[in-house]
Amino acid sequence: MVTPSATYVYGGSVRLQFPYDKFLVEQIKVHIPAQSRSYDPGTKTWTVDACFGPVAIGLLRQTFGDVEIIHAHGQRPPEPVLIRNSDSVFRTLHLLPSAPPALVEAAYKVLARLLHPDLGGNTATMQQVNTAYETIRDRVAS
Repeated sequence: MVTPSATYVYGGSVRLQFPYDKFLVEQIKVHIPAQSRSYDPGTKTWTVDACFGPVAIGLLRQTFGDVEIIHAHGQRPPEPVLIRNSDSVFRTLHLLPSAPPALVEAAYKVLARLLHPDLGGNTATMQQVNTAYETIRDRVAS
């Protein structure tokens, strides 16, 4: 049996190996954009862009509990992201969790223009949008 593991590879990607789990594969496809992930059937390994590494590790841990984390060149990987509570920040920006960073930024700019208090918007709503954007931006940047 394969021990669930995530290897941070020098050069900017994370390799995931785990026993097949249909639900986990579906979650990877939902939360990590297609252009940021690939699967090698020969080695049974998923590769995701490093910016989605915390999301991938969070999904692994939610599915399997204990996950071996291997880092290239002594780098300390970012903390995993738990997906369960993230839906509300994406809903605030009217996005799916799989939205690429460029779309997140574009959605934020549009909403900021519409909701900014100086332009007739509501302060409380603008604060929610700011918080959601900062949360998503910080996750992708780590």
